[in-house]
Amino acid sequence: MISNVKIETYSSYGKLNYDLSKSKSYITALAKKTGKIDKGLFASGLSTLKIKSDINLATKSKKRKNFYCVYPSSISVFVGYEKPKIYIAKDIRQNTCKFNMVKRHEQAHQQINISTLEYFIPKFSIYAKKIAYELEPIKVYTEKDADNATKYMLDKYNQEFEKMVDIFKNELKIENGKLDTNTNYKIEAGICK
Repeated sequence: MISNVKIETYSSYGKLNYDLSKSKSYITALAKKTGKIDKGLFASGLSTLKIKSDINLATKSKKRKNFYCVYPSSISVFVGYEKPKIYIAKDIRQNTCKFNMVKRHEQAHQQINISTLEYFIPKFSIYAKKIAYELEPIKVYTEKDADNATKYMLDKYNQEFEKMVDIFKNELKIENGKLDTNTNYKIEAGICK
C-alpha cells in the first residue's frame, strides 16, 4: 500500500520587490530585529523574505475483517519563499556608485536564496518519500477513527519534515553569512571611494 503513495513537491521563489522609501535607521532596526546585523553597525540595504512550508496529506482506508487499515495515498509538500524584498535606504541617491553597490550586494543575497532553494528541492523530494515510506498504516475501527488517524499522520509528517526545513534554514543562513563578512564590506566600501 505504501509503495503507491503519490508524492508531489512544489516550490516558489516569490516575486521580488524593492523598497526605496525607508530610512537607514529603519533598515538597521529591521536588520537587528531579524538578526542580520551586529550591534553598532548600520545597514544601507537589506534583503528579506519569508520561508513557507506546507504539507497536505490524503489517506485511504482498506477494509479488513473487523477493522480498517488507514494509509497515506498522496502527499503534497511545498517549501518556498514569500515576499522577497530588497530595502535600500532612501538617503542613498539612485544611480550612484554607492546605490548600485548596495543594490548589487542585496541582489547577491537574493541569488544565494534562490540557489540554496534550488539545491534543496531534490532533497525535499527525497526526504518526503522517506517519511512516507516510514509512516506505518494505522488500524482503526470507525470512520471517525480514520479521520483522527489522518490528522495523526499529518502531524507526524509535519514533525519529521520540519527537521529538513530546519536544515535548509540553517544552510541558508550559513550561505548568506559568507557574503556578510568584514572583509567583503571593506572591499565594497572601497569600490566607491
